[in-house]
Amino acid sequence: MTIPSTGQPAVPADTLAAARLLLSQMGISAADLVEATPMAPTFGEVIPRVRARLSTGTARTYGTHLDLLESLWPNRPLNEPTLHELEELARTVKANARPNRASRGGTSAVEHYVSTVRHIYRYAEEAGWIRPQDNPARQLAMPARPASHRYAIPSGRVAEICRVAAITGDDPELDTLLLRFHLETACRRGGGRRTPRVRRRR
Repeated sequence: MTIPSTGQPAVPADTLAAARLLLSQMGISAADLVEATPMAPTFGEVIPRVRARLSTGTARTYGTHLDLLESLWPNRPLNEPTLHELEELARTVKANARPNRASRGGTSAVEHYVSTVRHIYRYAEEAGWIRPQDNPARQLAMPARPASHRYAIPSGRVAEICRVAAITGDDPELDTLLLRFHLETACRRGGGRRTPRVRRRR
């Protein structure tokens, strides 16, 4: 049986094998090349749905960055921004971060921004609006955390603090009790303040 000629030269087997290997490394199948690219919704359409699924605490953490993306790209499809654009926006977030004790030079703000972007795109992937290989948030890296300035108080200094608290102040007994409470539980200042039924003398 003679196979009709298509007028195109046959592709060598080694070329096909190389093409398949390249597609495999890129996470693309042959079917992806012929399937229509799914229509991705806009940030303005997706973000309200994302907000509705968040817990109160997460909504508070992501809120600033959801507002930013919604106001910046309300009519832009999710599959349009590039990794470079998302990284550029991360630099803007860092530059505009409010300095405070926990900000670490804007690193915390960028961490929350990256988490927000990843959450949006993960939701879009799960909904089938964007393919994994079209998801730029998968390559958006968390910033490196700077070294912490916190350190453990040396045991000698702790003993000195406890000694001074036991012999000075308006209520040495209560001060000693609170210090012991923090040493035993390693709780923060708020834990001591919320200790029930602690009567403080004025």
